[in-house]
Amino acid sequence: MFARIGYLGARLAGGLLGLVFLLAPPQAAAQVTLAQVEAQADRYHEQAMAMATSYRLSDLPRIVEVHAQSANLRHWKDPDAFTCLRLQGRLLHEVAKPAEARRYLEDAAGVALANGDEASAADAFVEAAFAAEAAGNHAGSQVLLRKAYNLSQSSGVTAQERRLIQQRIRFPQR
Repeated sequence: MFARIGYLGARLAGGLLGLVFLLAPPQAAAQVTLAQVEAQADRYHEQAMAMATSYRLSDLPRIVEVHAQSANLRHWKDPDAFTCLRLQGRLLHEVAKPAEARRYLEDAAGVALANGDEASAADAFVEAAFAAEAAGNHAGSQVLLRKAYNLSQSSGVTAQERRLIQQRIRFPQR
């Protein structure tokens, strides 16, 4: 589920770690690397958002490309990880790449779940289901909708959140 974040983040962090290791004491290397990766992710996010403010349809592929760099650098504990992954999924859906959108949205759901936010995870699973359906994967869409429904039943989801999630997936309320 976190393969995209983990693999790309690990490659970047590994390269930076090697460079920093040569220049700094070992105990400072991990902290500097994490700070550098987070700062770079923030710069990519800010660049994509600046491009989006002067939004033209022709700019959308470039915005998606720049924002992907931000989303891919986020660690699952980064407070902006869920937001960036979800936004990237939505952007990909807009440029008619629903299979890629689904992967980012599922990653966003996983990050929310890992951080204890069941309502956001359920909502991201609903969006991933829409992307799966757009990609022609009806069975995958049904699996994701079932995950969202099951999460909506958990005790960490308020009655209002449950109602909104179930309205989106069109399951009858009980």
